[in-house]
Amino acid sequence: MIVVVMCLAAACATLPEFFECRVQLQTNPSTNATQLNCVLTSFGRSSGYSLGYKYANQALFTFIPLVLLAVFNALLIHAVLTAARRRQVMAKTGSQCITSRSAPSAAAAAAVSAVGDASGSHERQRRGQQRITVVSLLCDTALHINARRPSLCPSVPCLPIT
Repeated sequence: MIVVVMCLAAACATLPEFFECRVQLQTNPSTNATQLNCVLTSFGRSSGYSLGYKYANQALFTFIPLVLLAVFNALLIHAVLTAARRRQVMAKTGSQCITSRSAPSAAAAAAVSAVGDASGSHERQRRGQQRITVVSLLCDTALHINARRPSLCPSVPCLPIT
C-alpha cells in the first residue's frame, strides 16, 4: 500500500514535466531528413516553472531523501552502539555473579580447572551471552512497546547460571 501511495505521489510531483515542452517535426528540404525537436511551451518558459518547480523538484527527490537517509543511519548506529554497551554491562554483571557464586564451592572450581575443560567453559559462556542478548532484546522491546511503564524490565544484578 505504501509503495502504491509513493508511486502516485511521485507521478503527481513529476506531472508538470509532461507540459514543459512539445515535440515538433522539422524537415530539412535539401536532404529530405525529418528531425524531432523539443520546443518549450509557454508553461515551460514561465519563470515560476523554471525557478520554483525545478528547485522544489530537486529538493523533493534529491536533498530530502539524502538528509533522511543520513538521519536514519545515525539513529541506527546510535541504537546499535547503545545496545552493545548494554550488552557489555549485562555481561560484566553476569561474570561478577559467576565469580561470587563460585566462591563457596572452591573445590568444584579447582576440579574444573584441574581437568582443564576449556570447551565446556566456552560453551557455558556462549550460552550465557545468548541469554544476555535475548534478555536485552526482550527488555528493549518491552520498553519500546510500553514506554510509560519502564518497570517492565527491572535491572537484575545476577543472571541464573545453569
